[in-house]
Amino acid sequence: MTRTEIRTRRATCLTWFAAGLMAVGVAGLTGCNKDETGKTPGEKAGEAVKTGVDSTTKAAGNAADATGKAAKDAKDAVVAGVAPSGTSKVEDTRSTVEKIVEKAGKRNDWSGLADAFTKTDADRVKNGWPDSKDLDDLADKIATNWNNKYGEKYSVMNADKVFAPDFLKLTTDPSGTKDSPKATGTIPASHGMPELTLNFVGEGGKWRLDIPDGVDAQKLHDNLKSALTDLQDSSKWDADKVQATRAVAHRMLLAVMDKAGSGTASAE
Repeated sequence: MTRTEIRTRRATCLTWFAAGLMAVGVAGLTGCNKDETGKTPGEKAGEAVKTGVDSTTKAAGNAADATGKAAKDAKDAVVAGVAPSGTSKVEDTRSTVEKIVEKAGKRNDWSGLADAFTKTDADRVKNGWPDSKDLDDLADKIATNWNNKYGEKYSVMNADKVFAPDFLKLTTDPSGTKDSPKATGTIPASHGMPELTLNFVGEGGKWRLDIPDGVDAQKLHDNLKSALTDLQDSSKWDADKVQATRAVAHRMLLAVMDKAGSGTASAE
């Protein structure tokens, strides 16, 4: 290689080296110099990216919230259009009557009896409940006599049959609403006892009996004691168990509703 070629190559290398230094310098100035905001272009670029990501995330979140709200609204609309479970049919009040009749004749199940009433009534009669040993003893005697006479433990057994329309006539009360349906039950005068009207309200998805406001714990205790005493003589119970059950139910319900009544479990 001649000296001239060597000089030419050296000059070319120096030119390339200088160009490289200038490029690095510009890049350094571009990445490090701060503007009037006190931020470098790199920092500003990063913030722009973050802002874009945040906006996208927020938009996605809003869309998800809107979708969730729409789904909830749709579900609520469906639920609002359906009567509470267990109160869709007025005939389901028979289960409430069955519960009352069975619990009133069962030892130490006062709380179970009260739970068949509306919440307001249940809270009232559960407050200050007196000693119920006398009721328990009377209930035990009825249970024993019932088993001796009919060969079965004391119970309603078949609410649809015992509380059929010829004994308990059920109607929907038009004053009720979708959220709080109401129904009325009527027991005709029978078994030596007067006609009785029962008012039911749908609460918590179940039919519950609305008892008189004047019936507190002591009043209900005394009324039930009188009823259970009236029903002690099993010789007066009808041979037909359905009729006997209706008579017992009639007498117990009169007591719960604070209505005067007398009678046995004999036929009409």
